[in-house]
Amino acid sequence: MLKIQINRQLFISYLSIASKSSGSNLDLPVLNSILISADSQKSSLRLTSTNLSQAVISTISAKVISPGNIAIPSKVVFEFLSSLTDETVIIEELKNLKLKISAKNHNSTIYLTDVSDYPELPSISSEHTLEVQSDNLRKAFLETSFAASKDDTRPVLSGVLFYSNQENSLTIVSTDSYRLAEKTIQVESKLEFNAKAIIPTQTIQDVLKIIGLQGSTNTMIHVEDDQISFVIGNVTMVSRLISGDYPEYRNLIPSSSDLNFFVDREELLQTVKIAAIFAKESAGTISLEVDKEDQLLKVNSVANQMGENHSQIAISTDSDGSININSRYLVDALNSFDEDILDIRFSKGLAPFIVSPHKSGEEGHLHLIMPINS
Repeated sequence: MLKIQINRQLFISYLSIASKSSGSNLDLPVLNSILISADSQKSSLRLTSTNLSQAVISTISAKVISPGNIAIPSKVVFEFLSSLTDETVIIEELKNLKLKISAKNHNSTIYLTDVSDYPELPSISSEHTLEVQSDNLRKAFLETSFAASKDDTRPVLSGVLFYSNQENSLTIVSTDSYRLAEKTIQVESKLEFNAKAIIPTQTIQDVLKIIGLQGSTNTMIHVEDDQISFVIGNVTMVSRLISGDYPEYRNLIPSSSDLNFFVDREELLQTVKIAAIFAKESAGTISLEVDKEDQLLKVNSVANQMGENHSQIAISTDSDGSININSRYLVDALNSFDEDILDIRFSKGLAPFIVSPHKSGEEGHLHLIMPINS
């Protein structure tokens, strides 16, 4: 029967990671537990959790006094261990599905779940693998995933498109049909296959948290027909993919626009936030007016019950024009860039509003917002 001695804080941190794929499941209570497997030969502990849509597998070091497999209730174990101050704890399996956790001045007995009820996890293939820098992947996910749809009526739009059809690049895209975010990053090794997947946004959020906790240099990604896995340090996340065909979004991005200008990102962000205060009555709609003669961008918003706001920013442009746009979408887009200066372009009518970095030859990062017809 399982018995281990382990660093309490280390165990807590990995319980936190594992809990991302466990939770309240009334139909299958075993899914509220985390599977613990102790290996005496490797002096290691494997933590496995799943909600049937995704799974997290972690491997950590421990003093294994006796190997074994148990399924622990993650919430109560996490809360109990978090309340202690001891550096190490002893975890011991008892008879009749009971678990004893011992510390210097505390002992607790917790009821276990029958480990035989735990579902079998899908196998992970390494046939189609790509490697990316974890920081680059995290940044790309942060800069795109927020634009995915919150509406499940079109499931493919509620996920994030992830694809590669070039030797050393990976493109990540999300859209809710009103706005679109795209980011391309480099991979660390030559790709010998074309990867394409639609990843659930919840998986993206969990991968972001794991990267933040792990601090791993690189992430290994394995892609299959119906699942994807991310290997981040000693943690592996496996997730089902969203089935369906993603829209041919590249057709929405115009190769050229009638009006182009570049602007200071921080100044525009502050100005749009102010304008948004007066745009609440109009569902966040603000107007942007480009003045070629005075080299100004005028940002206007009106609220009948509150008042109105008119601001202006110095820009560089060779055209005149105006557009109505959702202020919240523009704030989200501006917040996703690090660059000080941004290029903005649009055309008359219902052509999209495009934001991208103002750098010579800069490619692979843009945000598209559809205008509001007034």
